[in-house]
Amino acid sequence: MIRSAWVSRIADVFKGSRLSQNTGQKIISLLFAILFWLYVMDQVNPEMIKELENIKVELLNMPSVTQSGLVIMNEEEYFVNVTVKGRRNDLFDVTNEDIRVTADLTGYGKGDVSVPLETRTFNGSFIVDDLSQKEIKLFLDKVVEISKPVNLDVVGETKNGYVKGELEYEPQEISVRGPESFVNTVAMIYGEMKIDGTTNDLSKEIPVKPVDNDGNVVGGVTLGRDYIRASIGVSKLKTLSLNERITGQAASGYEIVKIQINPAAVTVRGSEAAVDVLDRLYTMPIDISGIMSTADVEVQLDLPEDITAPYLNIPAIATVYVEAYETKVFEVPASSIEIMDMNDEFIVTQNDISGVVKVSIRDIESVMKNIDESSISLSFDGSNLKPGIGSEVVVNAVPSTSVRSIEVDSSTVRIPVRLKSLINDLDETETPESSTNEPTSENSDDAVNTDNTSNPEANGNDNKDSDVIDDNAESESEGNLEE
Repeated sequence: MIRSAWVSRIADVFKGSRLSQNTGQKIISLLFAILFWLYVMDQVNPEMIKELENIKVELLNMPSVTQSGLVIMNEEEYFVNVTVKGRRNDLFDVTNEDIRVTADLTGYGKGDVSVPLETRTFNGSFIVDDLSQKEIKLFLDKVVEISKPVNLDVVGETKNGYVKGELEYEPQEISVRGPESFVNTVAMIYGEMKIDGTTNDLSKEIPVKPVDNDGNVVGGVTLGRDYIRASIGVSKLKTLSLNERITGQAASGYEIVKIQINPAAVTVRGSEAAVDVLDRLYTMPIDISGIMSTADVEVQLDLPEDITAPYLNIPAIATVYVEAYETKVFEVPASSIEIMDMNDEFIVTQNDISGVVKVSIRDIESVMKNIDESSISLSFDGSNLKPGIGSEVVVNAVPSTSVRSIEVDSSTVRIPVRLKSLINDLDETETPESSTNEPTSENSDDAVNTDNTSNPEANGNDNKDSDVIDDNAESESEGNLEE
């Protein structure tokens, strides 16, 4: 209903206007206009523009840059957008391959440069109307080659008891080639040699790299060589006692008491095979000829070939202790003599031994100061003793400590010897007489005095009897020994 109303209304308006007049001619004119437009669009081909994106820029004459000793520092691929103009039909099939954009590097020197862009089309059906940028900016740097020092670090530790030696490597320098600004940042050529837990000498090729002062790798440069040959020795450590060697003799009357070396032990270093056979070290011979007093002597070590003492920072010192000899004579009472292996039939009363034993001892001062009469023991071999006063005897003297020499003079010693049996008989004889003569009254003292006074001859006879008994005892003892 609504649509019919609008159509009716339009018809009414059309009928009331001039459009309703000459209607046929007007329709024919409209048709001719449409046909003409279609003809123009299809046959005349009007002019238009078209934008081509991301066309790569070609850099021309790069060899000239290289021949000038230059290099492009910020070298990269450059792209631009190109606007072209032409007929519609011509532009319809145009692509990026139909246009060439170039930058000619001829004639430029070191530094920042702006290179204009040039375009070229491969047919004349269109033209370049515009570029998204008219030039590209480059930085040209001078190419240099400079030798830089090689620095090789040892990383890790040897096995316990071993120590690394001096690191050696070749070459000491390596050439670095590249842009001057890059080469100048290279501080050294760096490498690392790892020795974790090793016990043997090492020799190997080590890779190296260019680094700056902070240890960062510098790119954009090339090295004359990427490896170096390095070697390092590994030695074994061993601590050995240091012993002296001496030559010559001390002066007459003096003796070398001891020699003390400082240090007493030294740590040596060498190959494992050379160190393992060592169990001690010796000094070079120390000449003590004619020495008379304690002295410090600087000594050299007698080290085997290929053995060193790397931690001996000061010379070894040998302290030679010297003492003089002295002689002392000690007089020891003969009563202190111990009689050994005496016949069981004999008896000697220690207090009856008479005389003194003179003991002459010779030794160094430190020994003599600890010896006196009380420290000397006397002894005598009594296996050959005979009853009687005895003749000169040979006494042994032994000090409490060992000495260099000792002389004993026992010429004044006399040892009285008695028979045990005779002494027992005398004791039995004397016991009854004592009982008979013992006074029993209160006036016993007077009785004794009266007897002694009134019978002097009896006293004399008693003394004679005693002498006879002693003589008989001695004779009997000699007889027993003869039997």
